[in-house]
Amino acid sequence: MDTNRTIHLDIVRHGVTEANLAKQYLGWTDEPVSSQAKKTLEELKELLGAADWQEVHASDLLRCRQTAEALELTPQFDERLREMHFGEWEMHTYEQLKHLSAYRSWVDDPVTRRPPGGESWNDLKERVAGWYTDMLEREPERVVAVTHGGVIRTLLMLTGAAEHLWQYKVRHGGAFRLTLSRQKEGWICTSLSAVPTLEKGSMPLEATPKQNG
Repeated sequence: MDTNRTIHLDIVRHGVTEANLAKQYLGWTDEPVSSQAKKTLEELKELLGAADWQEVHASDLLRCRQTAEALELTPQFDERLREMHFGEWEMHTYEQLKHLSAYRSWVDDPVTRRPPGGESWNDLKERVAGWYTDMLEREPERVVAVTHGGVIRTLLMLTGAAEHLWQYKVRHGGAFRLTLSRQKEGWICTSLSAVPTLEKGSMPLEATPKQNG
């Protein structure tokens, strides 16, 4: 096995939507980005620069399509990069749901419990891991994916860049840049940065990254 292979992976969160601003659960509902997203995405385009990506991927939902267009990317769309499906709770807020016992149970255990008609985090992790594994098998040198907050948090854990889902703030119209290196133990994340820079109080990746097959 060639243990000197490296993949540079950029993962972009779509521009903000009206549902995001209203703090509604937005999963598979196909909402466009808001007017507020334009300036942020223009800034992100400049910050990302003209990277020579070999592969460009995106969630097929409208807000990611529009974000890719604003960044002048032509992606391959993949349903596996969709946000978690919140089922009957889509487009509702915490205040609207907090009286429901099923909702409170889900908040206590979102890893294994599902919203009615929706997904658990384990469901999300399984489909995102399928995309990630396929990408690793191809071993492209540079990859960019335009996707959603839940997917990005999942990828940060799958790559070993984060120890838990909420370790880093994932900005709308922001990105994480990872370097993945294949070593004897498997693929590991050896570098992590954020565009714009990491939120104050969030620590950058240190030594001892996790192993990933």
